[in-house]
Amino acid sequence: MWLKQSSSIFWTISLVIFMASNWPAQSRASEKKSAEETLKKGQVAPVFSMRVINSKESGISFFSLDDFVGPEEKKHTKLMVLSFFATYCEPCKKELPVLEKLWERYKKDGLMVAVVSIDKGTGQAGGIKELINRKHLTYPVIHDKFQILAKRYHVGRLPYLTLIGKDGKIKMLNVGYTESFTKKLVGIIQKELGEKPVSFEEIIGTKKSGN
Repeated sequence: MWLKQSSSIFWTISLVIFMASNWPAQSRASEKKSAEETLKKGQVAPVFSMRVINSKESGISFFSLDDFVGPEEKKHTKLMVLSFFATYCEPCKKELPVLEKLWERYKKDGLMVAVVSIDKGTGQAGGIKELINRKHLTYPVIHDKFQILAKRYHVGRLPYLTLIGKDGKIKMLNVGYTESFTKKLVGIIQKELGEKPVSFEEIIGTKKSGN
Protein backbone atom coordinates (compact mmCIF):
# COMPACT_ATOMS: atom_id res chain seq x y z
CA MET A 1 0.00 0.00 0.00
CA TRP A 2 2.81 2.36 1.01
CA LEU A 3 4.70 1.55 -2.21
CA LYS A 4 1.64 2.37 -4.34
CA GLN A 5 1.15 5.72 -2.61
CA SER A 6 4.86 6.55 -2.99
CA SER A 7 4.75 5.65 -6.67
CA SER A 8 1.65 7.81 -7.19
CA ILE A 9 3.25 10.76 -5.42
CA PHE A 10 6.45 10.31 -7.46
CA TRP A 11 4.62 10.40 -10.77
CA THR A 12 2.51 13.41 -9.71
CA ILE A 13 5.63 15.38 -8.78
CA SER A 14 7.34 14.34 -12.02
CA LEU A 15 4.35 15.52 -14.06
CA VAL A 16 4.30 18.90 -12.29
CA ILE A 17 8.04 19.37 -12.89
CA PHE A 18 7.65 18.43 -16.56
CA MET A 19 4.80 20.88 -17.09
CA ALA A 20 6.65 23.67 -15.31
CA SER A 21 9.80 23.11 -17.36
CA ASN A 22 7.83 23.19 -20.62
CA TRP A 23 5.63 26.20 -19.75
CA PRO A 24 8.03 28.86 -21.20
CA ALA A 25 8.21 26.95 -24.50
CA GLN A 26 4.43 26.59 -24.62
CA SER A 27 4.03 30.28 -23.82
CA ARG A 28 6.45 31.26 -26.60
CA ALA A 29 4.63 28.96 -29.04
CA SER A 30 1.31 30.58 -28.06
CA GLU A 31 2.76 34.07 -28.56
CA LYS A 32 4.19 33.04 -31.93
CA LYS A 33 0.83 31.62 -33.01
CA SER A 34 -0.89 34.84 -31.85
CA ALA A 35 1.58 36.95 -33.84
CA GLU A 36 1.01 34.81 -36.93
CA GLU A 37 -2.78 35.13 -36.62
CA THR A 38 -2.89 38.81 -37.46
CA LEU A 39 -3.49 40.71 -40.64
CA LYS A 40 -0.39 41.95 -42.40
CA LYS A 41 0.37 44.93 -44.61
CA GLY A 42 -0.16 43.90 -48.24
CA GLN A 43 -2.72 41.23 -47.37
CA VAL A 44 -6.16 41.38 -48.95
CA ALA A 45 -8.67 42.67 -46.39
CA PRO A 46 -11.43 40.14 -45.59
CA VAL A 47 -14.58 41.12 -47.46
CA PHE A 48 -17.95 41.29 -45.75
CA SER A 49 -21.51 42.55 -46.13
CA MET A 50 -23.42 43.82 -43.09
CA ARG A 51 -26.37 46.01 -42.24
CA VAL A 52 -25.70 49.64 -41.30
CA ILE A 53 -27.16 50.98 -38.05
CA ASN A 54 -27.28 54.65 -39.07
CA SER A 55 -28.62 54.20 -42.59
CA LYS A 56 -30.53 57.50 -42.45
CA GLU A 57 -27.45 59.55 -41.55
CA SER A 58 -25.01 57.72 -43.83
CA GLY A 59 -27.30 57.12 -46.80
CA ILE A 60 -26.16 53.46 -46.84
CA SER A 61 -28.41 50.67 -45.56
CA PHE A 62 -26.18 47.70 -46.35
CA PHE A 63 -22.38 47.92 -46.42
CA SER A 64 -20.32 45.60 -48.64
CA LEU A 65 -16.57 46.16 -48.51
CA ASP A 66 -16.04 44.98 -52.09
CA ASP A 67 -18.41 47.71 -53.33
CA PHE A 68 -15.78 50.23 -52.26
CA VAL A 69 -12.39 48.54 -52.67
CA GLY A 70 -10.98 45.60 -54.60
CA PRO A 71 -11.37 44.36 -58.19
CA GLU A 72 -15.18 44.60 -58.12
CA GLU A 73 -15.50 48.05 -56.51
CA LYS A 74 -18.24 50.29 -57.90
CA LYS A 75 -17.87 53.48 -55.87
CA HIS A 76 -14.52 54.76 -57.21
CA THR A 77 -13.03 54.79 -53.74
CA LYS A 78 -9.31 55.60 -53.56
CA LEU A 79 -8.79 54.78 -49.89
CA MET A 80 -10.77 53.11 -47.11
CA VAL A 81 -10.57 53.63 -43.35
CA LEU A 82 -12.17 50.76 -41.41
CA SER A 83 -11.99 50.96 -37.62
CA PHE A 84 -13.32 48.68 -34.87
CA PHE A 85 -14.63 50.19 -31.63
CA ALA A 86 -16.90 49.60 -28.64
CA THR A 87 -19.13 51.89 -26.61
CA TYR A 88 -17.12 51.16 -23.44
CA CYS A 89 -13.80 52.10 -25.11
CA GLU A 90 -12.76 55.64 -24.12
CA PRO A 91 -9.95 55.99 -26.73
CA CYS A 92 -12.48 54.95 -29.38
CA LYS A 93 -14.69 57.87 -28.39
CA LYS A 94 -11.79 60.20 -29.18
CA GLU A 95 -11.12 58.59 -32.55
CA LEU A 96 -14.72 58.50 -33.83
CA PRO A 97 -15.20 62.31 -34.21
CA VAL A 98 -11.75 62.66 -35.81
CA LEU A 99 -12.76 60.10 -38.44
CA GLU A 100 -15.95 62.10 -38.96
CA LYS A 101 -13.90 65.22 -39.70
CA LEU A 102 -11.74 63.30 -42.19
CA TRP A 103 -14.86 61.82 -43.79
CA GLU A 104 -16.52 65.21 -44.16
CA ARG A 105 -13.43 66.77 -45.72
CA TYR A 106 -12.28 64.01 -48.10
CA LYS A 107 -15.29 61.87 -49.03
CA LYS A 108 -15.69 63.78 -52.31
CA ASP A 109 -12.04 63.10 -53.07
CA GLY A 110 -12.29 59.31 -52.79
CA LEU A 111 -12.04 58.58 -49.06
CA MET A 112 -14.43 56.06 -47.52
CA VAL A 113 -14.84 55.66 -43.76
CA ALA A 114 -16.77 52.96 -41.89
CA VAL A 115 -16.61 51.75 -38.30
CA VAL A 116 -17.61 48.48 -36.68
CA SER A 117 -18.93 48.15 -33.13
CA ILE A 118 -17.94 44.89 -31.43
CA ASP A 119 -20.36 45.38 -28.52
CA LYS A 120 -21.82 41.92 -27.84
CA GLY A 121 -25.51 41.14 -28.26
CA THR A 122 -28.52 42.80 -29.81
CA GLY A 123 -29.25 44.66 -26.59
CA GLN A 124 -26.32 46.99 -27.20
CA ALA A 125 -27.83 48.59 -30.31
CA GLY A 126 -29.47 51.40 -28.31
CA GLY A 127 -26.18 52.41 -26.73
CA ILE A 128 -24.46 52.42 -30.11
CA LYS A 129 -27.17 54.62 -31.63
CA GLU A 130 -26.91 56.99 -28.68
CA LEU A 131 -23.15 57.29 -29.27
CA ILE A 132 -23.74 57.87 -32.99
CA ASN A 133 -26.11 60.73 -32.21
CA ARG A 134 -23.87 62.23 -29.54
CA LYS A 135 -20.82 62.21 -31.81
CA HIS A 136 -22.85 63.25 -34.91
CA LEU A 137 -21.49 60.40 -37.03
CA THR A 138 -22.55 60.36 -40.67
CA TYR A 139 -20.30 57.60 -42.04
CA PRO A 140 -21.61 53.99 -41.93
CA VAL A 141 -21.64 52.34 -38.48
CA ILE A 142 -21.95 48.55 -38.37
CA HIS A 143 -22.81 46.35 -35.37
CA ASP A 144 -20.81 43.12 -35.25
CA LYS A 145 -22.93 41.79 -32.37
CA PHE A 146 -21.55 38.25 -32.58
CA GLN A 147 -17.96 39.48 -33.18
CA ILE A 148 -17.66 37.34 -36.30
CA LEU A 149 -16.03 40.12 -38.29
CA ALA A 150 -13.77 41.01 -35.34
CA LYS A 151 -12.44 37.44 -35.38
CA ARG A 152 -11.79 37.58 -39.13
CA TYR A 153 -9.80 40.77 -38.66
CA HIS A 154 -8.09 39.41 -35.51
CA VAL A 155 -9.20 42.40 -33.46
CA GLY A 156 -7.68 42.63 -29.99
CA ARG A 157 -7.23 45.98 -28.29
CA LEU A 158 -9.37 48.92 -29.38
CA PRO A 159 -9.63 51.03 -31.40
CA TYR A 160 -8.29 48.80 -34.17
CA LEU A 161 -7.89 50.74 -37.42
CA THR A 162 -7.14 49.37 -40.86
CA LEU A 163 -6.27 51.47 -43.90
CA ILE A 164 -7.26 49.69 -47.12
CA GLY A 165 -6.16 50.68 -50.62
CA LYS A 166 -8.21 50.82 -53.79
CA ASP A 167 -6.94 47.32 -54.66
CA GLY A 168 -8.48 45.92 -51.47
CA LYS A 169 -5.12 45.31 -49.79
CA ILE A 170 -4.19 46.53 -46.34
CA LYS A 171 -1.87 49.53 -46.32
CA MET A 172 -1.61 50.04 -42.59
CA LEU A 173 -2.83 48.71 -39.23
CA ASN A 174 -2.96 50.58 -35.94
CA VAL A 175 -4.09 49.67 -32.43
CA GLY A 176 -5.04 52.36 -29.93
CA TYR A 177 -5.52 56.09 -30.28
CA THR A 178 -2.90 58.80 -30.02
CA GLU A 179 -2.80 62.27 -31.52
CA SER A 180 0.64 61.57 -33.02
CA PHE A 181 -0.69 58.57 -34.96
CA THR A 182 -3.74 60.55 -36.09
CA LYS A 183 -1.49 63.27 -37.47
CA LYS A 184 0.42 60.56 -39.34
CA LEU A 185 -2.85 59.13 -40.66
CA VAL A 186 -3.94 62.56 -41.92
CA GLY A 187 -0.68 62.90 -43.86
CA ILE A 188 -1.03 59.43 -45.41
CA ILE A 189 -4.63 60.10 -46.47
CA GLN A 190 -3.70 63.41 -48.07
CA LYS A 191 -0.82 61.78 -49.95
CA GLU A 192 -2.89 58.79 -51.15
CA LEU A 193 -5.68 61.08 -52.36
CA GLY A 194 -3.28 63.53 -53.97
CA GLU A 195 -4.49 66.38 -51.77
CA LYS A 196 -2.40 69.30 -50.57
CA PRO A 197 -1.12 69.05 -46.97
CA VAL A 198 -3.47 70.48 -44.35
CA SER A 199 -2.67 70.34 -40.64
CA PHE A 200 -4.44 67.98 -38.28
CA GLU A 201 -5.50 70.97 -36.17
CA GLU A 202 -7.13 72.68 -39.13
CA ILE A 203 -9.04 69.56 -40.09
CA ILE A 204 -10.50 68.98 -36.62
CA GLY A 205 -11.12 72.67 -36.11
CA THR A 206 -8.69 73.43 -33.28
CA LYS A 207 -6.19 75.59 -35.16
CA LYS A 208 -5.79 78.91 -33.41
CA SER A 209 -6.22 82.14 -35.32
CA GLY A 210 -3.07 84.12 -36.04
CA ASN A 211 -4.79 87.35 -35.03
